[in-house]
Amino acid sequence: QKLYFDLNEEALMMAFKDGRILPFKQLSDGVRNLLAMVADIAFRCTSLNPHLGQKAAFDTDGIVLIDELDLHLHPAKQQKVIFDLKTTFPKIQFIATTHSPLILSTVADNVISLTDNKAYRTDHTYGRDVNNVLRLAMGTNARVDSVQKELDKYFVLIEEGEGKSKTAPAQSI
Repeated sequence: QKLYFDLNEEALMMAFKDGRILPFKQLSDGVRNLLAMVADIAFRCTSLNPHLGQKAAFDTDGIVLIDELDLHLHPAKQQKVIFDLKTTFPKIQFIATTHSPLILSTVADNVISLTDNKAYRTDHTYGRDVNNVLRLAMGTNARVDSVQKELDKYFVLIEEGEGKSKTAPAQSI
């Protein structure tokens, strides 16, 4: 992807790898917010360290706080956003909040959960599938409670050897 200003259109444009070109205003909220945040961080890096020139983004140390990193981002982008930020700004430490199990599954061993004003280190989330992250790190099920209860009943029947009986709740799930 390439972001550039088109003089003929008098607009900021995004060129995609598949050949599509869209004006910035037609991009999704998530992409626009992410680009604005990256531009703001880069601007601050160059403003604070003008002596670093074009390497300011790569060579600036710092800490950046981001609230709701996953906000409006497509799931595919959620899986890449941490890597992209760390690659673009390698010397900056990012502290982010999120409710996205996809983002949590891309973070290696640095996940802290805040519940009732108490901080807890969560189990390892890196590389785990979304359902495990939901259950282990976020304390919730991947399924709606009513469906999970029906499944639990069915699993009990299977264990009792009645999984194929007419009393099995499979039809209601």
